Amino acid sequence: MAKKRSASSRRAKPTRVSAEAIWSKPLSERQRKVVDRIAKRQERADDTQIDYSEIPALTENNWLSSGAPRRS
Repeated sequence: MAKKRSASSRRAKPTRVSAEAIWSKPLSERQRKVVDRIAKRQERADDTQIDYSEIPALTENNWLSSGAPRRS
C-alpha cells in the first residue's frame, strides 16, 4: 500500500508577482534606512567594508588567457 503524503510536506504552488507590483510598493522604514546607509557609503566611495582577502591573486597566465589587449 502506498504511503500517503502529509499535507505539511506538499509543495506550495509558485506565486507569480509582476515586477510592477514589487517596485511600486513603498519601502518600510527599516528598508529606507538600509538604502540610505548604502547610498551614503557609495557617495563617499567607501569600499573599506569589502573583504577582498578571499580573492586569489591573478597570475600572468590569467591575464594572457583573459583576452585583454596586451601592452607593448
